This record gives sequence, C-alpha cells and structure tokens, in this order.
Amino acid sequence: MLESRIEMPDAFVFEELDRNLTRHSEMLAKILASRVTAQDFSLTSLGSRALESLGLLALKGEAGSDEAAKFLGIAAHAESYSLELANYPEGSREIEVLIPPRADSFFRLTVGPNSTAHPDRWLRAFYLTLMWWQPALIETVLLNIRYEVLQASSTKSPAYRYLQVEAAKALYRDAPDAPEKILETPEAMDHLPGDSQEFAAFIAMHECGMMAKLALRDEAGFNQEVELALASHVKFYREGETRRNGPEAWLCLPALGLSALAKRRGMSVTVQSPYLPHALL
Repeated sequence: MLESRIEMPDAFVFEELDRNLTRHSEMLAKILASRVTAQDFSLTSLGSRALESLGLLALKGEAGSDEAAKFLGIAAHAESYSLELANYPEGSREIEVLIPPRADSFFRLTVGPNSTAHPDRWLRAFYLTLMWWQPALIETVLLNIRYEVLQASSTKSPAYRYLQVEAAKALYRDAPDAPEKILETPEAMDHLPGDSQEFAAFIAMHECGMMAKLALRDEAGFNQEVELALASHVKFYREGETRRNGPEAWLCLPALGLSALAKRRGMSVTVQSPYLPHALL
C-alpha cells in the first residue's frame, strides 16, 4: 500500500518549509530579473533551486499550483541548457538560453564537458522536460547531447547509466530498437560497488522496467512497473538523512516523467501516490 501523503522528510524540513519557499522564490526572482546583464549565475544551481522549490510545494500538497508549474519550467530549461553548454568545446559558440516564465532569451558561451554534465543530470533533465512537455527542448537540446560529452565528465557514472541515456533517447524517438536498447541496460548492472549496486537495484532497474513497458505500449504492465518503482523509491530514499531530505525523494522523477510520456502516447496512468502527483503529468 502506497502512502497517502509524503512523510519521508525529517521534521525540520516541514518546520522550515514556508521560510525556504520564500527564500528560494526571492532568489529565483532576483536571478531571473538580472539574467540578461548578469550572466554569471550557474544554470545547474538555478535548476536545483527550482526543483527543490517544486518539491517543497509537493510537500504542501500544492503540486498543481501555478507556482509549481513555474518552478517546473525553470528547472526543466535550466537543467537542459546546462547540458547544451557542455556539449561543445569551451568558448566555441554562443548558445541562446530561454528560461520561463520570461519570454526574452540571453546568450551563454559554451563551457565544454564538466563535472555537472553526466548521465544522472541528463536523465533528470529528461524527466523534468517530459513533465513540462516541451518537445522542442527535448529534440533540439537533450537528444543532441553527445555520449562522449557525458563520458568526459569528471563525475564518473557506472557504464549502465550511459546506456540508459541512449535507451531513453530511443524510447522518446519511438525507435524500433528501443526495447533492445532498454534491455541492454540491466545487463550492465552486475558487479557494481555497494552504493551503486543499491541505486541500480532500487531505482535504475525500475526505470528500465517502466521504459520497457512504455516502449511496448503495455498499459497494464506499465502501471504495474510504476507501482513497483514507487514502492522501491520510498524504500531507497528513506534510508539516510541526506537522501530523504532532498527533492528527489519527495518526487519520483522517473515515474513522473515516464508517466507524462505514457499519457502523451494515449495510455492511462492509474497509480495514485503522493510521490506521483498527477497535476505534474
């Protein structure tokens, strides 16, 4: 039985919730107001702050609010463009960056591969952008992030995680080989070190399960995989203070993103969970 409300964070998160929301909102507004002239702020930090704000609203039961939609849009765009800046050699071109809710864009010089451009960030950006549903952002930015750029990051990931990025691209394109690429990922999960093996078993394996059923248009199977993923998500993120007190514990981004894509492809998502607020699909 899935929980009826998010109970994972420690008490201090709830005690400081409104204060932190106000602080994040003020900081985001300040950054966005000055972004055209002061272009030195970090897109990854902007995305992380917006995601935390979205998570805090989910804790309040306000995932369907206009404010939540604003934070989702900021997070999706900031995370995606941070990857595009890493996709080309440092200083080789200027990239036009658009961060909602404002309609005006600004330009950033590319930075080349770096510590923040790794598979976990790509997958987070992918799920957020599926929820926000900006096909142009996925197709012109995320699908074009090169495998070798993610491999060049100083933040190293297990080999299966790079395969999972390629599987997600194939899934989005509805490529004929998507099921095959998805099935390649679990095969690379053997013999991982402790923490990596735990994440693979509790989180990544269920990502593959949801992707596989979605690729096959198996609605019943997809909903079963979503329910399994959510139960495993709660077990994984409850362990340890750092895990349970972050926004990726309060929202199951893989289930949210893939459920959003499933709905776009005509499938019904019937699973109910506070970690899967349907207002974000």
